[in-house]
Amino acid sequence: MFVYRIYIMSYFKKIILIFIKNPLNIFLYRRRFLRIETFGESMEPNFFPGEFYLVKRNFNPNLFERFDIVVMHCEKHNSIHLKRIVGMVNEKICYRKGILYINEKKFLEKNVIHNKQINVSIILGEDECFVMSDNRENYNFNCDSINTGPIKIEHVIGKVIT
Repeated sequence: MFVYRIYIMSYFKKIILIFIKNPLNIFLYRRRFLRIETFGESMEPNFFPGEFYLVKRNFNPNLFERFDIVVMHCEKHNSIHLKRIVGMVNEKICYRKGILYINEKKFLEKNVIHNKQINVSIILGEDECFVMSDNRENYNFNCDSINTGPIKIEHVIGKVIT
C-alpha cells in the first residue's frame, strides 16, 4: 500500500510539472526574451542571413547604450529589424563620406561596410534614436534611420544578447 502511495505522489508531481510549472516558465521566458532569425544582408559582416539570436526584451528604453545591437519595429514594413543604435536622445548625428560624427566628435567604427556617398545630418528629439545597418553599401535597401529618419525609442523591442 505504501509503494502505491509513493507511486501516486510521484505521478502527481509529474502532472504538476507538465501542466503548471512548464507553461509558467514558457510564459515568463517569452515575456522577457525573443528568438529571432536574421534575413537579408543589411547587418553583414557581423550578422548573416539564417542565423538565430536571442533578444532580451527591454521595458526601460533608458538602458540602451550606443552601438548596442537591437531589434526594432519598422512601421513602414510592419516587421522587426536588427540594427545598431548609433545616436541617442538629443544628439546631433552626421554621417559624411563614410565617417560617423556624434555631436561633432569623430567615431571610428570597426567591422562596418562604409559608403562614402551617404551624407546625413540630423538632430535627434527627446524620444528618438538613430539606428544604422552595418552594411551601408546598399543603404537604399536598408530600413534604418538613413532612409526612414530617426525612430521612436519605444519602437526598440530589445537588445541582442547572443
